[in-house]
Amino acid sequence: MSHAQNRRRHLWLYSLLAVALTCFGVLQNGTALAAGPAAVPGYVLKVDGVAVAGGEDPAELEQLCADVVEQYRTEHTVSAELINYVEIEEAPVSPTLPRGEAAAEALTQSVSVRVEEEIRLSTPVVAETEFRWDDSIYKGEYEAQAGTVGEEVTVQRVTSINGEEQYTKSIGAVTVTEAQPTVISMGTKERPEYMWPARGGVSSYFGNDHGRTHKGLDITGSTGTDIYASRGGKVIYAGWNDGGYGNLVVIAHDNGTQTYYGHNSSLLVHVGQQVTQGQHIAEMGSTGRSSGVHSHFEVRVGGGNEPFLGTPVNPMDYLG
Repeated sequence: MSHAQNRRRHLWLYSLLAVALTCFGVLQNGTALAAGPAAVPGYVLKVDGVAVAGGEDPAELEQLCADVVEQYRTEHTVSAELINYVEIEEAPVSPTLPRGEAAAEALTQSVSVRVEEEIRLSTPVVAETEFRWDDSIYKGEYEAQAGTVGEEVTVQRVTSINGEEQYTKSIGAVTVTEAQPTVISMGTKERPEYMWPARGGVSSYFGNDHGRTHKGLDITGSTGTDIYASRGGKVIYAGWNDGGYGNLVVIAHDNGTQTYYGHNSSLLVHVGQQVTQGQHIAEMGSTGRSSGVHSHFEVRVGGGNEPFLGTPVNPMDYLG
């Protein structure tokens, strides 16, 4: 074979190979077109460099990110943000990238949302009881003034990621209401030989009272006011009296005196009972010959242990 013939043969082989390669490329392209549609112009949402979703409008993808963050907000939220690097690029959108609702789900699974909340916790506060000495109260007695419960609010900063609490930090406390202590006042005052049988004003004193002799003191009050033994002793009368005293208690004392407590609504002692000074013996009323609720209090001397004997004397000379 001549050199010219050999050259023509090589050119023919090269031409045949080129045709074959061209046909193979056409088949390849045909196969690709048959596999699915090509990418289209649009915008791609990437999370930490990875394409997660696609769309035609970047504002729609931005709103998608905002919605994912919003779902973790509560009434206590002070800040909420994505902790991933998120970017929106203008680029061909592969048909395999999620869009619409599928895009929202894909984004939720791809990002982490950090939320900080301020939680306020209310705590009751109770002040310690205060004890005080009081020289206006008799020894052995006390008075209590109830306190009030206060309120303190503790502020906590709670950090969560995707709704799961990571750590909590206390950032301060505020006193809303000051607690007031209960005050117990204990008496230091020496007891007098005789004490007032009831708390109240005096409406009538011993002596001449509108043309008649008044044998004691009338101490005013309301029905049920406590009546106390003016001095310790033995009860020698406790019951109804037709002489005008109504429900009456008479106590004989070791120094030869007697004390009378009249017009009571109810009696709390009985004849023969030993009572101590300040003991609750009756309740104020308006029984018997009475113009209103009060306690008629008498002191008599020389009666011994028999009621209605002895001579009435001015109670003011005995009361402390």
